[in-house]
Amino acid sequence: MNITIQDSLQQLKEAVEELEALRTVIAMAEDHPVYSCDRETLIVTRTALEPILKDLREVTEAIREELKID
Repeated sequence: MNITIQDSLQQLKEAVEELEALRTVIAMAEDHPVYSCDRETLIVTRTALEPILKDLREVTEAIREELKID
């Protein structure tokens, strides 16, 4: 299987989008009356996602800039 850099970038982009969606769901669940009993777990999980997302965005952008891809 020959995976191109553009394919890899697309996979990175999709991973970021999935992590952002997960972060949004967790943020909404924090205030939900049923799920908020595990609020601390949700907060820790969401907080842990932030640096991961930041790193993925930076890596993706650096690769795009290096390859001159829009």
